[in-house]
Amino acid sequence: NLSYTDTAPLPAGMAGVESWDDGAGWAIDHFSAGNLSAAPSAPVFTADSPPATASLGVPYTYTFAASGNPSPSFAVASGSLPAGFSLSAAGVLSGTPTVTGTATFSVSAANSAGTTTAGPLSITVSNTTVPPTFTADTPPTSATAGTAYSYTFAASGTPAPTFSVASGSLPAGLSLSAAGVLSGTPSTAGSSTFTVRASNSAGSVTSPNITVTVAAAATPPRFTAASPPSSGVVGTPYSYTFTASGTPAPTFSVFSGSLPAGLSLSSGGVLAGTPQAAGTFAFRVRASNSAGNATTGSLSILVTSDQVPPAFTSASPPGSATVGAPYSYTFAASGTPPPTFSIASGALPPGLTLDPTGVLSGTPTGTGSYSYRVQASNSAGSVTSGTFSISVFPAPAIAMAAGSIFAAAG
Repeated sequence: NLSYTDTAPLPAGMAGVESWDDGAGWAIDHFSAGNLSAAPSAPVFTADSPPATASLGVPYTYTFAASGNPSPSFAVASGSLPAGFSLSAAGVLSGTPTVTGTATFSVSAANSAGTTTAGPLSITVSNTTVPPTFTADTPPTSATAGTAYSYTFAASGTPAPTFSVASGSLPAGLSLSAAGVLSGTPSTAGSSTFTVRASNSAGSVTSPNITVTVAAAATPPRFTAASPPSSGVVGTPYSYTFTASGTPAPTFSVFSGSLPAGLSLSSGGVLAGTPQAAGTFAFRVRASNSAGNATTGSLSILVTSDQVPPAFTSASPPGSATVGAPYSYTFAASGTPPPTFSIASGALPPGLTLDPTGVLSGTPTGTGSYSYRVQASNSAGSVTSGTFSISVFPAPAIAMAAGSIFAAAG
C-alpha cells in the first residue's frame, strides 16, 4: 500500500515534506515551499466600526479592513449610506455629508472563499456648522522689495473656512492661498490696501482694511556730493551738505580725524558752524544704512584767521570846496573784517559828514579852512590817516553890466 502525507502549506523559505510507504520501507523527499501557495480563506472583519456621527458639510472618512485569501473587496450589502458618501472596493468610506439624518447600512467583505457582513451600522449626520470668525487677521504692514514675506490668516468655524481676497489688491509678488497663507516676495515698492474673506458653508466674514507698504530694496550708500570747500575763515560761517544715494536713506558721521573747532556734522550730512581757530583739519566722512556704508577719502579744511588790521587804499580827498556846492569823497581800506571809518581828530567843514562806510559828503555852509584826520578800524586794529585840509570858499558873485539897472528902469 502507498500512503501519502503533505505537510504543506509551510511558511515561505521552509521546505515541504512528502512521505509514503511502498511496503518495503519509508521514502522521504524534500521540496521547496516556493512551489506552494496558501489555501483560500474566507474574510474576517478586522476593522468595522466607523464613527457613528458626522457633520453636515464636513469631510468624513473611514477605512474598513478584513483578513482573507485572496484579499476581499468591500461593498454595501444592505441599507444606504449617508447622502454624499461612497464606499470603495478597497473599503474606504468617505465623502462630505449633504443631508442631515440617520443612515443605516451593512458592509460585506467578499472573496472566492466566502463573504462576511458587518452591521447593521448607523451614521447620524447633524447640522453642526459654525460661521467663520477671524482669530488672526493682522499681517505685518511693512515689507521690502526682494525680501520674502509670509503671514497666515486664521479663523474659527465649522467646516474649516477657506480664505480669499475680498477687495483691493495684494502687493505685486504676493498671493493668498485658500488655507490663508499670504506669502511671496514683493517685487515693487508702494502701498497696497485689501481685505480678506474667510468662508464656509455656514457663512463668511471679511477683515478690516489691511495696508501693506513695500519699501524699495535696500541698497548700500554711494556718495554723490563729498567735496566740501577746502578753506574757511575764523569767525565766518561755513556750510556744506554731503549727499549719498542708498535705500534706506543713509546717515552721516565723522569716520576719522577731526573737524575744525566750531563745525559739526549732522546725521543728515550738513557740515556747518563758525570756525573758531586757525589751522589745517583732516577728516573722513562715512555714509551708512542697513545695506552697508561708504567712506570718503581724506578731506582737509584750512582755516585762516580773520584778524587782518586795516590799511588805507584810498585817502586823497579834494582839498577845496565851495559854499552851497555838493562835496563827496569815499575813503577805502583793506582789512578783515571790513573796517569802519570815523574822524580821529580835527573837524570837518560845517555841512559835511563822514559815515561808517567811509563816505565823506554834504554841502558846505560856511567859508574857512578845516583840518582833520580819519581812522579805519576793525577787530584786528585801526589805522589813522595823515592830516587832511579842506578850504571852503564863498560862492562866486554874479557880475552885472554897468547901467543895466537904469536901462532896465528906463
